[in-house]
Amino acid sequence: MAPPARARSVLRMPRIALVIALGIAAAPAAARADAPEAAPEADAGAPRVLGVAFEGAQAVSPSELAKRVDTQPRSRLQFWKERPALDVERVAADAERLERFYRTRGYFEAQVRAEIDWNETRDAAHVRFEIEEGEPVRLAERGIEVPPPFDAAELTRDLPLEEGDVFSLDRYDDAKARIQERLAEQGHPLAEVPGGADVWAPEHTARLTWRVEPGPFVRFGPVRVEGGDAVAADLVEQEIEVREGEPYSLEAISETRAGLTKLGVFGSVVVQPQPGEATADADGVPRWPVAVRLAERPARTLKLGLGWGTDDRWRAQLRWDHRNVFGRAERFQAQAFYSSIERSFRIDYDVPHWLARDQTLHAESWLGQEDTVAYEAVRLVGAAGVQRDFAELWSARLGVRGSWNEVLDSSRVARRELNDPERAFVLAGLYAGLRRSTVDDLVDPTRGLWLDLDVAPTLPLLGSEETFVTVAAEARAYRPFRDVVLAGRLRLATIAPFGSTGARDVPLVARLYSGGGSSVRGFAYQGLGPDEVDGKPIGGASLFEANAELRFPIRGALRGVAFVDAGRVDLEPARWKLGGVVFSLGAGLRYATPLGPVRVDVAFPIGAPDDAERSFFYVSIGQSF
Repeated sequence: MAPPARARSVLRMPRIALVIALGIAAAPAAARADAPEAAPEADAGAPRVLGVAFEGAQAVSPSELAKRVDTQPRSRLQFWKERPALDVERVAADAERLERFYRTRGYFEAQVRAEIDWNETRDAAHVRFEIEEGEPVRLAERGIEVPPPFDAAELTRDLPLEEGDVFSLDRYDDAKARIQERLAEQGHPLAEVPGGADVWAPEHTARLTWRVEPGPFVRFGPVRVEGGDAVAADLVEQEIEVREGEPYSLEAISETRAGLTKLGVFGSVVVQPQPGEATADADGVPRWPVAVRLAERPARTLKLGLGWGTDDRWRAQLRWDHRNVFGRAERFQAQAFYSSIERSFRIDYDVPHWLARDQTLHAESWLGQEDTVAYEAVRLVGAAGVQRDFAELWSARLGVRGSWNEVLDSSRVARRELNDPERAFVLAGLYAGLRRSTVDDLVDPTRGLWLDLDVAPTLPLLGSEETFVTVAAEARAYRPFRDVVLAGRLRLATIAPFGSTGARDVPLVARLYSGGGSSVRGFAYQGLGPDEVDGKPIGGASLFEANAELRFPIRGALRGVAFVDAGRVDLEPARWKLGGVVFSLGAGLRYATPLGPVRVDVAFPIGAPDDAERSFFYVSIGQSF
């Protein structure tokens, strides 16, 4: 019996041609999409699209498939607009387009049938794409020819396309690009990786062979900086990792770009090698000059923000920033804030590269009045310290903090349980912290781990009238599953008094509270606390908080969230018992903007007292954690 014909597709061409080649290779195994039923004659105007659905999709999410078709329903957020017109020919083309897309994902046998389900008046319809994905083609063998002194194992380590993986175009491109990046990091920016893959569709296998052509070894030439005249030249030079005479390195280019951007004074940073201006050293090795082009952003900005939430009702914020006070990227920030629970004025000042690189001097001052469910107080707070980044993922902070405080009012419970809660006093001490972060985005993280430890003792040596140590540890984790992100947070904190200070002497303004939009949703701000006899918490000496969120796509920039929160506050230090932990459930929406996601949440406490609020509503910018 004759062996099956071999469908061959050699991947040695640009991306567009590669897609065509994969489609030709799959032609014997994939049938063309059936044409949908023709549109009926409508009494008035063209028929409309009621909805679009994808049935049978397992390897690709429906949200990803929706991005690949032209037939789209009306957005739920634009209900006042007319529904899009239904074009039968476009629907048929979408089905063929989905088949081609599946082939780029390694599903050469995928078949897509378009069905149109008309309504009773036959002037509108739902469009269904019925998908039979079939068995994917997998990489059976991968080989690479590498000239000395390169190491094949090192070049192919942890590639996104390994033997046994589904053979997709994206993985092929990413694997090849990663090999070229590793060659460039070793001083070979012109390296090529020719070769291709033999796809045997009947057996659902592919065999890949690459050949490394490293090209010439290149060194960096002279570095010239263009623009950025308002910033001290030596500060800019500290951030430039490209060194004349050193081997070409993508990492050096990337770190230079990241360091200059982090200064916060440049709106655009371009680090670009200039191979057209190359020279040769005495050994004939090419040297590429590097141009660093800087465009400054406005040094001064004024921002006004308005918001509303269950915690503080209406709130307003006015902030003025100066990002380059004395020409060394110093940042000065003044902010006025008003809400139902806080009226304050705050000043922050940061000096980057203070005494050492990767070290920032930070000073702050805060004057305001707090009017919470636990107390009413006037406070003046000041702090100064240093933060240092090290070992790539780590940062440490150390400083001093002091405050003058006057508690004007407190609850009946606080006056009974605490020693003289309504008084004026001074707190002063040190603070130290350690943080490790691998998250991919500080504003809207989707993967990684964030760990933080903070220790803050108050000391009589610095003038503190009460002595205690506050310790807080927090962990956040983010794990993506296709288009869905599972996010979790755990926070533990405790206050341990020492010296002449007892547990009842720790002031209301320094105690631990929980509840609200940034801790345990479904409860009032600072609403969780021990001994809430008259509904007024007094804070505690131990705190436990846990949050879990499932973040999923809805459409375009709109995403949804389902969450569960838990928390407990205890009067005794270091007591994190699960008994007495309260829970809440909720859901929310996130809409992506350049400033971060707009967050809207609604939360419902579980087992709340009959006289308590049954739901809480939150609106803000940024994820809850």
